[in-house]
This record gives sequence, structure tokens and C-alpha cells, in this order.
Amino acid sequence: MAEKSLVVRSQRLKLPDYLDDVTAAAIGIPGMSSWAALRERARLVEGETVLVNGATGTAGKLAIQIAKHLGAKKVIGTGRDPAALKQIVTLGADEMVSLLQSPEELETAFRKEFGDGVNVVLDYLWGVSGERLILGSSQRGPEGVPIRFIAIGSMGGSDITLPNAALRSSALELMEPYRFNPDGSPDPYIERADASSDSGRPESRD
Repeated sequence: MAEKSLVVRSQRLKLPDYLDDVTAAAIGIPGMSSWAALRERARLVEGETVLVNGATGTAGKLAIQIAKHLGAKKVIGTGRDPAALKQIVTLGADEMVSLLQSPEELETAFRKEFGDGVNVVLDYLWGVSGERLILGSSQRGPEGVPIRFIAIGSMGGSDITLPNAALRSSALELMEPYRFNPDGSPDPYIERADASSDSGRPESRD
């Protein structure tokens, strides 16, 4: 691997002294998955509520912290590991939903959360929990207020089964995590060089 690379000045970020290089390099992709989804796709507004499905993994834990950093008033996290669920509370999660429930019990739990108000869903799992999230959102929440559902991963399974009525009676807006370039490649970058303030030319950096 190269010891140096070229970067655009506006895309640099000063790292705190306590963050080592290995960790900084490792969190880039999982961190960007939620940062781009919340900033670029969902356009999270300060004070909104975010539900992270699959919050106990690395990407999910970062998503909780990033949602709070971007102004979420309330963050709900789901997961299977009881110990890991307790840990996400220390990271900023306000509520937890255990996935160690029957599909029917899980749907009931999600319906309660959507009834209390959920604006954005970051789904890292899909599968049964993603299916029950969509079913649980049906006819829930304020009328006319969309629920932005960002499908990021499929660790829980690649396929789901939904009745037609689940979408007809839902304010759900299904979105991909990134916007796409004309060639079809994902474009996760939100902030770009401004020609009025930066030449946009890359420069060498260690």
C-alpha cells in the first residue's frame, strides 16, 4: 500500500491525537454508510427521530453516534445481543428493541416505536427485521409525514415478503444509501471542493 496519496484540500479532516491511524482508516467505510445516508439521502433535520436496525455492529454503533452528532433528538437501536444492546445506550441510543422476539412480537414493538414517531430508518439487516419494520410502519405516524427508510445492508437476509397493503397504507419512502453517478457508481461524497474558495486540485499528504 502507498505511504502517500493525493487528496482535495476541502476533503481533508484533522484527526484528534487520541485516534490512531489504524482505527481512523478502519472506520471510514462503516462511518460513511450512515453519514451519507443521513446527510445526503434522508436529509436529517435537527430534532428528528432515527431508528437504526442492526445497531450493535460496528457500522450500527457509529450510526448511533453520527445521528446524535447531526442533531437527532432520539435514536432507537435494534440488535440481538443483550450485552451489546446495553452498550449502545452508552453511545447515545435512547431506546433499544431486541430482535430476539417472534416476528409478530417484533412487529408489535416496531408499531409502538412508529406510533411514537420515527422519521428516519437506517436498515443494516433487511431480512425478517426489515420486513417487520415495514409492516410496523403501516398506518403509523402523522398523516402526510414521510418515513425515510434507507436500505443499507442485508445481513439478516436478502429477500423479504410484503403484502401489497403494507406499502399502500404506509408513508414509507424506500431509498438507497447513496446517490449515483451517471455511470451507475455510488457517490457517497457530500461536501465537495468549492471553486470559489479552493482550486480543487489534489495535494500530496503523508
